[in-house]
Amino acid sequence: MTESIFTFTHPAIMAHPTLITPRAFKNKKTGKELGEAKFGASFVLDRDHPDLAPFKALCVEVARSAGANPKEVAKWPFKSGTKLADDRKAVCEAAGKTPDGEYQRDKAVIAGRSKFPPSLAFLEGKRIVELDNETAIKNNAGKFYFGVLALPRLALVFTDIDGKKQVSAYLNMVLSLNKGQRLGATRSAAEVFKGYAGQVSDIDPTDDDDIPF
Repeated sequence: MTESIFTFTHPAIMAHPTLITPRAFKNKKTGKELGEAKFGASFVLDRDHPDLAPFKALCVEVARSAGANPKEVAKWPFKSGTKLADDRKAVCEAAGKTPDGEYQRDKAVIAGRSKFPPSLAFLEGKRIVELDNETAIKNNAGKFYFGVLALPRLALVFTDIDGKKQVSAYLNMVLSLNKGQRLGATRSAAEVFKGYAGQVSDIDPTDDDDIPF
C-alpha cells in the first residue's frame, strides 16, 4: 500500500463535518449501510485554489508509485462540485424542498474519511490551539461547523481491491480558522450531541464506497 501526506496551505470551506461523533452512511443507490461509523468531512475549493492542482498531482503520483496507470483508477478523492450540486438539487426537488447544495457549484470537492478520529485544532488570533483531550474537544465542537474555513491534513492511499483501483484520502488532522459563513446548520448539530454515536445517515455526501481503515 502506497501512502503520501498532503497538508493544505490555504483554507477551504469544510462541509458535512463528522469530526467528533462518527457516523455510518447508507449507499444512496442500494440503501445498505457502508461498514462501520467513520469520521470525515468534505472540503470545497475554488477551481483556482492554490492547493487543488498539487493535491491532484500527488493523487496521480500515489497511483503511479503503486504501479497503476492513472487512467485505470476508478475513483479519486476529488469530485466535481457542479455534479454534486446537480445531484443534490434533484433529490431536494423530488422531495419538494429548496436545493441546499448550491455552495458546491463550479467548485471542486475533496472528501476525506477515517476510522479513527482526526486531530483537531483551531486558530485563536495568531495562536494555534490544539485540542488534545475529550473535554477540550467537546467544549470547542462549535468551532468545526458546516461552512467554517479550515485546513485539513490528508493521507492519500492507493488500493486495488478485486480489480477496483482507487486513491482514497484519509482525514487525520483539521485546523479550523473559526470563521466563515455557516451552511447546513441543522446537519452540523450531530457534532454536538453525544447520543447519536453510530447513527445512520440517509445521505452520504462523499458517495464513497466502504474504505479499509
